[in-house]
Amino acid sequence: MTRKQTSPRGWLAQAALVGGLIAPNQLHSGVMAWAQRRRPSEIWSVAFSGGADSLALLLVLWAHWPERRPRLRVLHFNHRLRGRASRADEAFCAVLFLFWNPHVTR
Repeated sequence: MTRKQTSPRGWLAQAALVGGLIAPNQLHSGVMAWAQRRRPSEIWSVAFSGGADSLALLLVLWAHWPERRPRLRVLHFNHRLRGRASRADEAFCAVLFLFWNPHVTR
């Protein structure tokens, strides 16, 4: 999926796809142990640069922990170090924030 493909169903489908490709038993055992120790009411905050790795993390979280979605906080900060590329990353993050509707901190 490219940055131009920004329909909500497209991103939710991508989350399902990534979730199918990366099963929970493939995640590091320390990550799984940490996640299982969390209280259900706990907020999870995730730094999101707009890059492939942080996008994959969000997709995995969305796919494997649906009960956490209402308390998932996605954080983005534009350091403005790369000019146009930084602004493009910020715009991409903003589009995803609208579709996933988490609490957004920018």
